Amino acid sequence: MNPKISRENYLSDYSLLDLSEDVIRVSYWKDYEGKIDPFTNNILLPLVVYANNNQLTEAQLIQNHTTTSFGDLYIPNMKFGFSYFDNQIFTTNEMYIEVVLCQEKYLKPNEKCASPELTEEFFAQLTI
Repeated sequence: MNPKISRENYLSDYSLLDLSEDVIRVSYWKDYEGKIDPFTNNILLPLVVYANNNQLTEAQLIQNHTTTSFGDLYIPNMKFGFSYFDNQIFTTNEMYIEVVLCQEKYLKPNEKCASPELTEEFFAQLTI
């Protein structure tokens, strides 16, 4: 008796995922009162870059955020595209999160980056 050989491919339809929820979030954990939050004080900025068919978009500030008892949560807009090839699913878009020192080009008009003194104080608290 010969063994029966079968082949099975499982294909999940990722387009059914609700990516508007906070699947990915960026935050700074405030573990004690008085700790300097680098995002609310414009010391560090959470940016998002998208790759659409291997073409990178300009970095942009993550605008969607919500305040919690331990700090703000920054939630990027998840834009993924999918294509199918040989019964397999592939993403055609990717997303990169960057946390960078504040640059005023990413801020709204009349917003400023933190002072050098506050920036230095923030980084000094990390070594305590």
